[in-house]
Amino acid sequence: LGSAETRKALKNCTSLRPGPKIAEIQRRVWEDLGVPIQAGREAVGAIEEQRRGGGGGGDDDERGAALVALREEFGKAVDAAYLRCLEDRRPSSLEKRAKMERATVLEFLDACGVKLDTPEVQERLRSSIQETGCMPESIVNEVHGDVMELLGFDRDHGQRCFAELGQGKQFAEDREVAMAFARWRGKNSRVCPTLLH
Repeated sequence: LGSAETRKALKNCTSLRPGPKIAEIQRRVWEDLGVPIQAGREAVGAIEEQRRGGGGGGDDDERGAALVALREEFGKAVDAAYLRCLEDRRPSSLEKRAKMERATVLEFLDACGVKLDTPEVQERLRSSIQETGCMPESIVNEVHGDVMELLGFDRDHGQRCFAELGQGKQFAEDREVAMAFARWRGKNSRVCPTLLH
């Protein structure tokens, strides 16, 4: 995912949303390994369960811990490739009048979640909590504005567009947008309290 070839493929992919292209790259890896995609995903998702059920101790525990670390490293690599792709595609000028299209809304919701998980943002949030003793809503809002600009929308105009979408019925019956919005809202409500522990 960190190769120049992958970066070029993601930058030049015709879809506004790079997520499907990243998923395609992941599918090709499973295929190259000769592992059925669903079986591979299930095995990776069940690493902790397999560790608990193994009871082998010793080398098994070390291998299990190594697998968990590799999975986390891979997740970070996927997130980094995704954000790098958005940065590579950053428009040269910011939109200040047009309405936000559905694909941009979905990308905003996804990108905010990924951006909030980056070590840099996590550190900013943690530092703010330690310094002020308050929830760092201003930093979360800054991240939202940064993502708006990353996607080519002036942050103030993008926030107005987003507010209008929330008030209107345009996407009310759009299941994909509703689910993405629920994930976004959940992420925003959990991100700061998890740093308090």
